[in-house]
Amino acid sequence: MKPRIKLFLLVLIFAACAPVTPSNTDSMPTPVPQEYQDFSYQMVWAPDDSLMALTTNTGLYVYDTKTYKQLAAFDMLGGPTAVFSNTYLAAVINKELFVWNLKDFKLLFSQASKGSYFQNVAISSDEKTLVTAEQKQTRYWNLPAGTLIAETSSANFISDMVFSEQGKLILADTYLGLVQEWDAQTQKKIRAFGFSKPVIHLRICPKIT
Repeated sequence: MKPRIKLFLLVLIFAACAPVTPSNTDSMPTPVPQEYQDFSYQMVWAPDDSLMALTTNTGLYVYDTKTYKQLAAFDMLGGPTAVFSNTYLAAVINKELFVWNLKDFKLLFSQASKGSYFQNVAISSDEKTLVTAEQKQTRYWNLPAGTLIAETSSANFISDMVFSEQGKLILADTYLGLVQEWDAQTQKKIRAFGFSKPVIHLRICPKIT
């Protein structure tokens, strides 16, 4: 192989191994040093889009969407499922639940699961109730104290949960292809919709006026 070709290939190899630096664009005026994290499972946005959380294989990381600054890093919480409200950030991973205050990212409380694994978490629109879905139960917690309010038995896998603006809890059952609506105050099921395919994610359309 000719020396020039060898040199050209060597330059390509070094270029491929070099760290990626963001370029200057209208949306990112100045380059921002990027810290390494593994691939992201989820990109979770705050209700007002001011914050974004990456749930990755290496931890949970929170960023300011205007400055691109990393505001909080929860290493060792790899692979969590997370959710924002206007005041709180909650995450579940394996057998643990964590709830932080967004003002200073102080841990408000944490809880362990009762012999099963956490599947999902949701925060009510009035920020008074947090719900966790586990393999054998659904539990309701008071915010910000973290006091257990109630629990209901469950034998199905809850792939996603979300609160409606009216305070109703919507659950997606991936195995049975069901979407269930629950009253969070009474912990009673209101109705269920059956689908021919698994239901993985839920999204509620904003209210149209």
